[in-house]
Amino acid sequence: MDLQEILEKCADLIDNGRNQEGLALIDTVLEIDPLWDLAWFIRGSALVNLHRNEVALEALDIALSLKPQDAVFWCVKGTALLELDRDVEALEAFNRSLAADPALDVSWSGKGTVFMNRNEFFTALDAFDRALAIKPDYAPIWHRKAFVLFMLGRLEESLEAYDRSITLDPDNAVAWAEKALVLTQLKRFDDAIAAYDQATHINAENPDIWYNKGYLFVQCGIYGQALTAFEKAIEQKPDFADAWSNKGSALVKLSRNDEALAAFDRAIALDPTISAAWNNKGQLLEILGRHEEALVHFDKALSLNPDYTHARFNKGVALSNLGRYREALPSFELVLLKNYDDAGAWRQKADALAQIGEYRGALKAYDHLLALHPDLTNALFNKACMLANLGNCVKAAKVYDTVIARCPDHINAWLNKASMYTELHWSKKALIAYDTVLAMEPFNVHAWVGKAQVYIDLEQYGKAISCYEEVIRIDPLDTHVHQLIDTARAARDKALAPLKEFKKE
Repeated sequence: MDLQEILEKCADLIDNGRNQEGLALIDTVLEIDPLWDLAWFIRGSALVNLHRNEVALEALDIALSLKPQDAVFWCVKGTALLELDRDVEALEAFNRSLAADPALDVSWSGKGTVFMNRNEFFTALDAFDRALAIKPDYAPIWHRKAFVLFMLGRLEESLEAYDRSITLDPDNAVAWAEKALVLTQLKRFDDAIAAYDQATHINAENPDIWYNKGYLFVQCGIYGQALTAFEKAIEQKPDFADAWSNKGSALVKLSRNDEALAAFDRAIALDPTISAAWNNKGQLLEILGRHEEALVHFDKALSLNPDYTHARFNKGVALSNLGRYREALPSFELVLLKNYDDAGAWRQKADALAQIGEYRGALKAYDHLLALHPDLTNALFNKACMLANLGNCVKAAKVYDTVIARCPDHINAWLNKASMYTELHWSKKALIAYDTVLAMEPFNVHAWVGKAQVYIDLEQYGKAISCYEEVIRIDPLDTHVHQLIDTARAARDKALAPLKEFKKE
């Protein structure tokens, strides 16, 4: 067998994935002819396939020193540099390749990959399109083009590109999984799940695919299947901290809190810098009423990631639950600086301001919340309460009317509305409101006491006393009502005194 035949055999071995055998054989060629450029190139190619890129570059540089204008040599050198994350040198190599042969699709693809890695997606897209114009049926380029289109937010085009890639290479599990991500963004959740199913059928040992599949199940509220997917990811990669963290979140949704705490602890043990695990464990501690411990975890999450808005919000909630409303307010303010339309932050801010008696600020916050979500009846009720606290009884009564129109059996709205009428001395309306409450809840002590107060204002002490007596029948141990009834009797007696004196005369 002459050297040319040996060289061809080396090339065949490498083309068939038998790189080590090809490498051993090519070395025999180079011992005989150390200046054969093609032999050095084949050696470099085999080493690239074996991911021994530093050594591959040595062989390729010798090949290029012998044949400096060879487009394919430059292309493979660019590939090796790309594998080593030496993007600037890789781009130069691909440009040298294309200068020698502008129709080399692999070099356009490599150049596009460099720009893709730099997040220069428009330039990358142009390079991939040039590659596809030369070789339209090359699945890897369609795959990369699809990813670039996804990153540019051109989802429908991305989906078409993934479909083209998968048609050409139906066994590419990663392409199926990335297609699922596009479908998720398009809110086509059933199709996304089907794509993940196909991906895991092709490759059941890829932990990232299982992880992303689990995350989709969480978005869909299918927590049992999410848990299974995260466990599959962990089975393939036991130190997968993010999967442990999300497994904990799925367990929380399934009310398996002890297991969830263990999962979060495992995630933190594997990676103490994973801010999501600290935050997620804090949320569970908050659910369990362990607010001080939760606060420590939220602070840890924020120390790792000061821009972690979710943890910032959760810290504010924990402080509020501890009654530390003034301390909570800056957390909600910072959340609103990031997202002025965060309804949850406006609600929490409004509630905190109300708790510390800053009713005007609370009123403005509730107005912001209602501008975002006009249908929030509870926020509307709280707005009315702020108006009442500010002494604006007429406006408060009108807002309570709106609450009642939406929710006719809203007892507290009826009670507060009646209280406003009492403050305004609109006695008839107040009595109607209290009677409405009592028709719904005959044993509502607040309504009986309020109704008694209206009769006191009307100097109808007998009726007031009858209302207080009803309260005593409901709750005989209510000492405050005993005092009220004594006061009402004294007022009645005082009012009747002149009449008694007149009768004596």
